[in-house]
Amino acid sequence: MGKKKLTDKWEAQLKIEELSKKAASAKDDVKVEYEKQIKILKDKQVEGAKKLEQIKSSADAAWDEVKAGAEMSGTK
Repeated sequence: MGKKKLTDKWEAQLKIEELSKKAASAKDDVKVEYEKQIKILKDKQVEGAKKLEQIKSSADAAWDEVKAGAEMSGTK
């Protein structure tokens, strides 16, 4: 994992932890709002991880296609 990606992941996790602390000490009505925001952030974090995996997979597949094409053109 690259430095930027790792930093972004840590920042997202810190934001979730910060909101969790605020939610724990907040009044009931505000606490509900914090919990909603935490859930949204966690869902986005999971979605982002899935998209990153899709990108990595498609990049691998694209490389395999280029490599196969290069190998085929070299055998003609």
